[in-house]
Amino acid sequence: MELKIYDKANNLRLTASPNSSSSVTEEIGGECSVSASFTHTEYVPLDVDDYIEVEGVCYKVKTRYRPKQKNTQTYEYSVKFYAPIHDAEDTLMLFQEGGTTSEFSYDGGPREHLQLWIDNMNRRAGGNLWSIGTVITAENKVIDYRNVKCWDAAFGSNGIAATFDTEMWADGYVINLCKAERGEVVELGYLQGLTNLAQEDNGEVKFFTRLFPLGSTRNIDATKYGYSRLQLPSREIYVDKNVDLYGVKEETEEAAFAEIYPQYVGTVSSVRTEEKTSEEGRKYTVYYFKDNGMNWNPKDYEIPDLDYMLQFQTGELAGRGTDGSFQAAWHEDTREWEIINIYPDDTTQIPGGVIIPNPGDKYIPWNFAMPQEYITAAEQAYKQAVDDFLNTYSFDPNKYTGTTDRNYIEKNNTPLRIGWNVRLLSEQYFGTTGGYKDTRITKVQRKLNDLCQATITCSDEVGTGWKSSVDNSLNSLRYEVARQSEEKQIDVLKTSDTKTPSDYNVFSSLRSRAEFVSKKFNDTVIGVLTFLQTQLFREGAVFGKDGFAEGLTGFGAKIDKKGYGEMRGLRLWEFLEVPELRYNRVEIFLGIKWRVPGAGIILSCTPDTDSEGNQLTTGTCTLKLEEGEFGAVSKDDTALGIFHFGDERDATEDSDDSKGNFKFSGFATTYFRVTEVSGDNNETFRYALRPGYTIHPQPQMNFSCYGNFTDEARQSSAYETRTYTRLLWKQNDWEFTVGNIAMQYGDLTNLNIFGLNMSGYSMYLNSVYFTGTINQVRPDGTPVLVANDRGQWESGTKYEFYDRVSHDGILWLCVAEDGTETEPSKENADWLLQVDKGEDGAGLTYIGRWNSKLVVPKMGSVTMNGSTFAAKVATTNPPLWCWTDNQGNRFIFSDGGYVMTGEENTSEYDMIASKGEDGTNAAYNEEIYTRTTTYSIPSTPTSPQRDEYVPSGWTRTQSGISSSYPYEWVSKRRKSSDGVWGLFSTPVVCAQLGEKGVDGLQGCAIRDSEWALNTEYRNDSDVKDGSLPVRYIDVALVRNNAMETGWDAYQCLKTHVSSSSITYANTQYWKKFGANVGSIFTSLIIAKNAKIQLFQGNDLLIQKNDGTVTAGMTGSNSGSLVRIFAGSTYENRASAPFRVTESGEMYATKAHIQGEVVATSGSFSGELKSATGTFTGGVVTNSDGNRIILDPDSRQMALVSSTGNVLSSWFFYDNSGYESAAISLKNIEGETLYLYPFDIRMNSGDKSTQITNGDIRLKMGDSSMIINPTQISMTEGGNSVTGFTGTAEYVPPNGYSKTLYFKNGICYKIG
Repeated sequence: MELKIYDKANNLRLTASPNSSSSVTEEIGGECSVSASFTHTEYVPLDVDDYIEVEGVCYKVKTRYRPKQKNTQTYEYSVKFYAPIHDAEDTLMLFQEGGTTSEFSYDGGPREHLQLWIDNMNRRAGGNLWSIGTVITAENKVIDYRNVKCWDAAFGSNGIAATFDTEMWADGYVINLCKAERGEVVELGYLQGLTNLAQEDNGEVKFFTRLFPLGSTRNIDATKYGYSRLQLPSREIYVDKNVDLYGVKEETEEAAFAEIYPQYVGTVSSVRTEEKTSEEGRKYTVYYFKDNGMNWNPKDYEIPDLDYMLQFQTGELAGRGTDGSFQAAWHEDTREWEIINIYPDDTTQIPGGVIIPNPGDKYIPWNFAMPQEYITAAEQAYKQAVDDFLNTYSFDPNKYTGTTDRNYIEKNNTPLRIGWNVRLLSEQYFGTTGGYKDTRITKVQRKLNDLCQATITCSDEVGTGWKSSVDNSLNSLRYEVARQSEEKQIDVLKTSDTKTPSDYNVFSSLRSRAEFVSKKFNDTVIGVLTFLQTQLFREGAVFGKDGFAEGLTGFGAKIDKKGYGEMRGLRLWEFLEVPELRYNRVEIFLGIKWRVPGAGIILSCTPDTDSEGNQLTTGTCTLKLEEGEFGAVSKDDTALGIFHFGDERDATEDSDDSKGNFKFSGFATTYFRVTEVSGDNNETFRYALRPGYTIHPQPQMNFSCYGNFTDEARQSSAYETRTYTRLLWKQNDWEFTVGNIAMQYGDLTNLNIFGLNMSGYSMYLNSVYFTGTINQVRPDGTPVLVANDRGQWESGTKYEFYDRVSHDGILWLCVAEDGTETEPSKENADWLLQVDKGEDGAGLTYIGRWNSKLVVPKMGSVTMNGSTFAAKVATTNPPLWCWTDNQGNRFIFSDGGYVMTGEENTSEYDMIASKGEDGTNAAYNEEIYTRTTTYSIPSTPTSPQRDEYVPSGWTRTQSGISSSYPYEWVSKRRKSSDGVWGLFSTPVVCAQLGEKGVDGLQGCAIRDSEWALNTEYRNDSDVKDGSLPVRYIDVALVRNNAMETGWDAYQCLKTHVSSSSITYANTQYWKKFGANVGSIFTSLIIAKNAKIQLFQGNDLLIQKNDGTVTAGMTGSNSGSLVRIFAGSTYENRASAPFRVTESGEMYATKAHIQGEVVATSGSFSGELKSATGTFTGGVVTNSDGNRIILDPDSRQMALVSSTGNVLSSWFFYDNSGYESAAISLKNIEGETLYLYPFDIRMNSGDKSTQITNGDIRLKMGDSSMIINPTQISMTEGGNSVTGFTGTAEYVPPNGYSKTLYFKNGICYKIG
């Protein structure tokens, strides 16, 4: 290759051909350069910044170079060119905010330190040449820069990379602060891209495989814990990692774990002070604080001879005290910490002034043992830290070098760059890890005249040996205070001193805090603070007299650390330029989010008033629109909005009744209807409040239009809450109905209000269309296996796991997971016998897997959903009922399986083999039932660990619903495979008494006649408004002797009067019947309508299996005129057990009649056991003895004893004009009980009890008691006592004050 060398003015200085020893070298954190050796016929000296370009990177000469003269015509060059990163060796690390200095400390994160480095490199380059690439994230750290070059600041032992425990590397002019790893992994190995591969020791990196960790001694009481240091949970003294791979390499570590110890992080709840005077007469302040979250007593965990210490984590006391902590005292009687003051000088105490504890400050108490849970937590954290530390240093310590196969590299375009991810292949080196090692290139040295020929070095970590030459000559990154050769007395100005500051005195620390703005703590500046340069606010800024509070009622302004701002208003005198402008138009916050056809923000609102100034329920609103924006409202929109008033109008809790009536805690809700829209941009609209609502729209209110009373295009919307999402359609009213819910997913419990029995998280919707599959799994995620029926077993065919076959009259299930070709038998473990061969006789015929095309004969055997069924009758129905559409078509999954309802067709099938559970300890369910008189969800029962448990009030089986108990509920629980019962589910309705439906429309009567002209023919099938007493469909008959029946038949399609132009041949008015046969022999006729005329026999007879007539209808005039009969032969129809004559007389030996019977006369013979309905006259059950009397005159029912005493009566009662009834119960002892709808009264001698809707009254002699929901009162001998409601303080013997809470004299809580 030709090597072109340019001067810094970009003029070509010379062109040369480098020899084979010339190379390009790159190393992570090391030298990146080009070493060029060549000869030239001319003497051309090279100056600083002369450069070459290799692969787009500029390499420069750093010092002037003069070639070696070999003879009079030949000059020998051996010169090194350096990559741009080496400019850092000649660039000082400066800080230029508020002046320029090379000695400074800088506190920041990785990106901040790297940006400072970039700024210095660009300063030297004279432009923005350098930029930041990939940077790790880490906590802020302080680095002291003392007269160092940027190279040392980056790569020194205390430099940026070392401080953040990572690597710093360049890709051209892009600098990265992270581990050098990039690119897709390339595979390299011997004879696969490499001509050799060698392992070398990488002794420059810290490495060990056995760690002896030393835990913290803080908060450890050796007398109780048994150790003086925190131990690992296993009490191991060392931990190994990769010993089997790399041998035992021991190391110890203590500092890394010093801050892990049993600790409680407390929060200051309240602070109080006491002013005291010392023995010397000095006044001082003592600070006490409480921590309401600390539920243990430090006295119980004190360590002898150690003082309590408090280390504040946040607030003004953070980092203060003696070595960052304050001595403290614990006051057990008041449960307070007392902070022991420290005195930096004679006039200052800490805590004191503004440096005091405040509520919310975090602190850690130490120097005492801790409760066991804190010790356990510390041990676990210690173990995690030890494992992490060991993982960091127990990697493969070796580095691997290899020479590349230049043809392979070129052919595969393999990148040879530092940091590139490589998979090294070698069974010899990496046999224990699968024959490979994933690593990266840390150094590459390529031939300059053949860049595909190189020597690469790969390792997990980069050694530090190359840094030693740098670090040995540097003290600059260590903070050292130079001592003057002679000591001088320094004058310190304290906070109370009035001396003038000069070059010969210094401020004390506290004086400095008072004089200077703090970089570490919160501070306040009294005067105006002027910045002469741009300031950097890393965590944002807050503006305002009282700070910042968000929301419409907040105050102040804020710009956060991401640059996002919030303020009360913004006035711009020039312009606003943004890439995206957002408006809040569709979201309602506080738990609900809308997607609606219309929405907006109210700019102003003016409610209408009457002549006296009273607000009406209508008004006018103006929308807040930007220029060119169009108002998104329309006439008849139904709108919802919320607003925070900060008074009693705001709701106190969230509410969602599922019908669209929402409340949000802290906000008032308004509903209004848009009645008129006006303005060029629809910016103004009139509104009317929803009936029953009084809150008008307010300025700045967000509202959403979720429906429309008239416009169907605006009746669709969607909203989502924290627990469910609902899609609405046809929303033309204020409230939602079940018909408006197009879809809902999430928690479906609130659909119960619409009568839909749903609970838990699922989905409710109309139709489902999908192209994928539906798989059934158990609660633990394992699939439910369903047998695959393969028909008759065939030799030589392989059957897979869970295939089922029929062989030798037996059903077999393949249980070999890898399948089998063997023959099923009882001795073959590959097959499971499911259904054995039946006994001789009427055996089962195996039909196969049920499908909708099958006609299953009696005793036919089919399988469905893993179970086998035998048909009791011939049928086309399935053994397990399936979901169908309204046309009767069954739903199926994409794999052909039917979607089942979960119900079994027991009337036509017997299950002969059910699908089993996996294993011997299969889970199973239990169900219990209860009934209620109203729709009120019963309480969920408890679930004890015993089988067949039935709680009180519940039953094992369904009891059925009735008018008395119209609701029946079911609760289920499941027993897991390990025998543990789960909880009972929330009860849901399993049966509900329905209301009587509206009578359906009477069907059309079929009327036939021979077709004629000028005749009205009718088809009333579309008349459904009830206007016709009888609806007809006419059938016209036209003589056709060529037909077997002698007639053509036509059905009228629409009502008309026949004419010469509208005849039976007109297909718009008539439809010819398709079938017309003279005779038919069939086992079944299914027809929507039929007309049968018995022209000759005039009889319709029904026969038994043996051919004997058992019922029929006849039109014969011979014999008796019995038209309908049952239970006899045709000849004996006149005496049939059931018969109806032509005159309407009906004879029946037995009758079961439901509904109303109306008769003008009649009689009963025999015993009348029971009767319901209406009776005229009284009823007495017995003439004597105990009896029941129904008296129509007094309109009461009485129970009378055999002695004539009325023991109970049930009578009507006039309750102040309201119809009512009452019951009385008595005995011969004079004890009585009266039951009224509003009152229960019991009397026995001088004792009485009365229960009303509001209270219970008890009386015995002159003592009485009244109990009601708000009060309990007692009276005895004229003295009255009322139950106490309120609180009282109680101090038990242990000294802790308790608050007792009373309600009506009952203590219900102890605080």
